[in-house]
Amino acid sequence: MSNKERILRLRRYIMGWVNYFKIADIKSLLKETDERLNLNRTVK
Repeated sequence: MSNKERILRLRRYIMGWVNYFKIADIKSLLKETDERLNLNRTVK
């Protein structure tokens, strides 16, 4: 499994969990984390 596929699976899993529990506050944290992951991917 490639890193890209891992990231996509993790993103789907986390967003599903957030939607299931309807936790609105964590969405901003996940967005920040996603942005950091994207930044780290472009730096390498």
